[in-house]
Amino acid sequence: MEHGTCMYIYDRYTGERITAYLFEATLPFSMCSFVRACPSMKIGDWIDCHIHAFRYFEGVTRLLVPDNLKTGVISNRKYEDPVLNKSYQEMADHYDTTILPTRVRRPKDKAAVESAVGDCTIAIVGKLRNRKFFSFEELNEAILKELDTFNSKPFQKKEGSRKSVYMDEEFPFMKPLPKYPFELSE
Repeated sequence: MEHGTCMYIYDRYTGERITAYLFEATLPFSMCSFVRACPSMKIGDWIDCHIHAFRYFEGVTRLLVPDNLKTGVISNRKYEDPVLNKSYQEMADHYDTTILPTRVRRPKDKAAVESAVGDCTIAIVGKLRNRKFFSFEELNEAILKELDTFNSKPFQKKEGSRKSVYMDEEFPFMKPLPKYPFELSE
């Protein structure tokens, strides 16, 4: 999981530019990606992005490998078990998945995501950069349209696309979605 690239939405009345943080999830085998804009990097938005990613993939991975964003990972020391945000752990428990954060300052732990961040930035942010969006809903609809194009684009050096490889070879190993999505308690 990656969270860092930004886009913007604009207030219709004041013209104020509001930062839209981009969350990205990439599956390591197919390289199929998910992107969603959110208003902050707080735990509620972080978890909401995970829920939308699971819904987009129509299943749950057996393992989540997030970066060490303080929102989800409170502490990750070399010879100790990582300390996760309680709500983030509850979300993982609800979806019957395990969270194993990357090692600090080890980008090779999530090389597929790092590569896909660049690809998605070009394919999605690059195509939407000259448009003005006035709500997160409007921005996320545009992102999903470009995301579907990105995931369906044929590979250059092998057969299929991210989406076709996902459906044929990775989807069968996904865990089913629970009957109800996780709800953050406050």
